Amino acid sequence: MRTYVIFVLFLTLTLPGCALFSGAGRDKDAAEQETPTETAADAAANIDADTPAPAVVPVEDKIPSKTLKGHLKPVYSVAFSPDSRTVASIGADRNIILWNAATGEQIKTYTIPQVAFSGAFSPDGKIFAFGGRDRNVILGNAVTGEKIKTLTGHTHIVFSVAFSPDGKTLASGSADRSIILWNTATGQKIKTLSGHTNIVTSLTFSPDGRFLASGSRDRTVILWDFAKGENVRTFKDHTHIVDSVAFSPDGKLLASSSADRTIIIRSADTGEKVSALGEVKNIVNAIAFSPGGKFLAAGGWDRTVALWDVSTGKKIKTLTGHEAVVSTIAFSRDGTFIASAGEDRNVIIWDVSSVTEGEGSLVAEAKPETKPAQRPSPEKDIPTKMPVVAAPELFYEVKIEDTNGNGIFEGGETITVTVNIENKGKGAAQGVEILLSGNNTLITCLGNKSAVGNMEPGSKKKTPLKCTLPTRIKPETAQLTVELNEQRGYSPAEIKSFTAALKPAEIKETTQELSRLVDVDIVPSKIGGYKRENSYAVIVGISRYRDEIIPGVKYAEADAQMIAKYLENVGGVPKQNIKVLTNEKGTLGDLSSYFEEWLPKRVKKDSNVFIYYAGHGSPDTENNEAYLVPYDGHPDFKSRLYPLKRMYEALNKLPAEQVVVMLDSCFSGAGDRSVTKQGSRPISISIENPVLAGGKVSVLAASTGTQISSDYDKVKHGLFTYYLLKGMKGEADSDKNNVVALGELYDYLKENVPRTASIELNRDQTPVLLPDLAGDGHGNLEINRVK
Repeated sequence: MRTYVIFVLFLTLTLPGCALFSGAGRDKDAAEQETPTETAADAAANIDADTPAPAVVPVEDKIPSKTLKGHLKPVYSVAFSPDSRTVASIGADRNIILWNAATGEQIKTYTIPQVAFSGAFSPDGKIFAFGGRDRNVILGNAVTGEKIKTLTGHTHIVFSVAFSPDGKTLASGSADRSIILWNTATGQKIKTLSGHTNIVTSLTFSPDGRFLASGSRDRTVILWDFAKGENVRTFKDHTHIVDSVAFSPDGKLLASSSADRTIIIRSADTGEKVSALGEVKNIVNAIAFSPGGKFLAAGGWDRTVALWDVSTGKKIKTLTGHEAVVSTIAFSRDGTFIASAGEDRNVIIWDVSSVTEGEGSLVAEAKPETKPAQRPSPEKDIPTKMPVVAAPELFYEVKIEDTNGNGIFEGGETITVTVNIENKGKGAAQGVEILLSGNNTLITCLGNKSAVGNMEPGSKKKTPLKCTLPTRIKPETAQLTVELNEQRGYSPAEIKSFTAALKPAEIKETTQELSRLVDVDIVPSKIGGYKRENSYAVIVGISRYRDEIIPGVKYAEADAQMIAKYLENVGGVPKQNIKVLTNEKGTLGDLSSYFEEWLPKRVKKDSNVFIYYAGHGSPDTENNEAYLVPYDGHPDFKSRLYPLKRMYEALNKLPAEQVVVMLDSCFSGAGDRSVTKQGSRPISISIENPVLAGGKVSVLAASTGTQISSDYDKVKHGLFTYYLLKGMKGEADSDKNNVVALGELYDYLKENVPRTASIELNRDQTPVLLPDLAGDGHGNLEINRVK
């Protein structure tokens, strides 16, 4: 028979000619491994005469089963080898055990440095992959036990792994909310799939390899086009965490189970719900289709494995034998066995080859265990009957506060992370600790762990973690993840993640005014004979807002007036073709009137159109859209904001071949030239790509979606606009042909804005050009002339 070997992956020394693993693996004799597989009758005949046979509960219809004891803590994952001869189980005790599926004998045990949560054999049986707490995915040779590769890319715990049907790709899902596709031959990352907003709990490929399905704690199931890496459909019909997803063997059905106590079966092609299985009274943690597709097996909190008839939606068998929650199940490829495991530390292998449709609840037929040729562990004997320890059940809530309560973590400010923990279980929790991960600035300040200690049943503990941020911190959108760890593995399955904006403290600056005017405030003279009669411009600058609660934008009005003068004098746009909308003249009605009515009535095919906006931007935290905030706007009321997407659509309808939009604003909600609705935290958001709306709009934006657009107090302008004016004045004319092109202007901005922002303002700000300069040559578009 073929023996599948799992491996220990961390050694301090590898000698020439040695395998990559330590001696933790425990083999049977090599000669014995080559003998034919024993039948159940053979195994029964070889039972040690001194071993007392456990009592068998008499039932009319028994399903033969074997209870495999070897793990010292809960079991998280079971997987059959493709030839159905071997079962691999992964436990919280950091052991991976290989079992003979037919006899129940323990073949090998390997101890790994970190807890793993999911494992899978490749379709050809040559590779075993697993991932876990160390955030990596390990590929190993399933026959020789040699480590092949370590796949590094996730930033948090890996909870699920799955091979594509051809074995060339491995998918891994993580608490970092992403799915990474890996090339199994090279170990290289192929693509990262983003779409879930919480932990990715389960992955499954369709049998034809066209689709990948993922389940998540965000209560959704996403169907992905595997080849394109695109979201085909998102299912939102569960009302709680989705724990498991599975395709039927013919690929026509997609099933999912949830903590909402439902199992939903859908058409994989149309997405329509085919059925929701009845009589599901408890949370279902794991599901699996039988190889023929007739049955669906499910295991969960009721400590049983239930078999359902897929065509009728009726439960036909209940397999009883576990003494605690069932966490994982798997069908053998030949349909002979089901393996299940969970919180009771046991692996049960059920022989379901004879199962036919019929109602009834079956108790596992306990069989005397064969005496192994070698004891399972050199350190200690494992009792024949392991006691089920009263387990703790930890729940926790996290509250994060900053000194001024605005939800922005500012330099010099004290932040407090308060973790309230309760043990609602019947057993004591041991060695509880709080683990923090995420943004380096926050972890350096708060630390990465805090000891809580032991917690008796019913006890509560409140643990505050407090620190003061450095004054000068990098402005960015930061993630902080909080989780609990119990030293025996009874950690909550939930991991809580938070997103916040980091902002450096305001730097007090003393400026000595040597000259009243800055260089850009001296407007260049008009260029004789240079006039673009059919060019138009709408210039918007809003420094103050009707609702006084909205902070002003210092230099927006002055910047708009200066841009208008530059476009007239060096841009060749006739004065009568330039509309300047500042403060109370920049209402929602004004923006829509000039973008959607005034321009369409005037613009011709040979027109050049320029749009400039300085003022607040605002993100919609629900749909990730960006908005301009007009004079009468307010971030709490979407109806009073002007969608950036709407502006792009209006501009793309113009007959002009090119439109240039310049945005001195930002849309993260993190302050300065961005605001967000009350009660919302700043988020990372990118301005919509104008290419998607038609392709004729080019956008020069002051910053990326995760950054703040800055005021430059020293020169009394927005930082972006200051260098925009300097570039138009001639400094961006890199080829000295007296013409400033869009590409030249962008190159000048991306060189000077980030440098000044970093050196003088202690923050990041990087202008962007959409679309980028590759492709259609829009970088040659003429903005203005120098002389």
